[in-house]
Amino acid sequence: MQSLRPFVQSLRPSVRSLRPFVRSLRPFVRSLRPFVRSLRPFVRSLQPSVRSLRPSVRSLRPSVRSLRPFVRSLRPFVRSLRPSVQSLQPSVRSLRP
Repeated sequence: MQSLRPFVQSLRPSVRSLRPFVRSLRPFVRSLRPFVRSLRPFVRSLQPSVRSLRPSVRSLRPSVRSLRPFVRSLRPFVRSLRPSVQSLQPSVRSLRP
C-alpha cells in the first residue's frame, strides 16, 4: 500500500481539476439512470444467447489466428492506398446528399 502512495498523490491535482466537470454531469447521470435501469430486462434476456455462443466463438479462434499472417501481409498494401483514398475524399464528400 505504501508503494501506491506517491502515485495516488500525483493524481490529486488531476482529480481536483476534474471536479467541476464531474459535477456538471450530475443532471445527465440522473436522467440516464432510469434509461439504464429500463435496459436491464433486455440485457438479462440476452444472457442465455450470449452464453450459447461461447462454444462457437471458441471453435473459431484457431481460424481467426490463422488469418493473422495474411492480414499482416496486407498492411503494406493498405498503407500504400492511403494517398489515393485521401485524394478521393473531396469527390466522395461531394456525393453525399
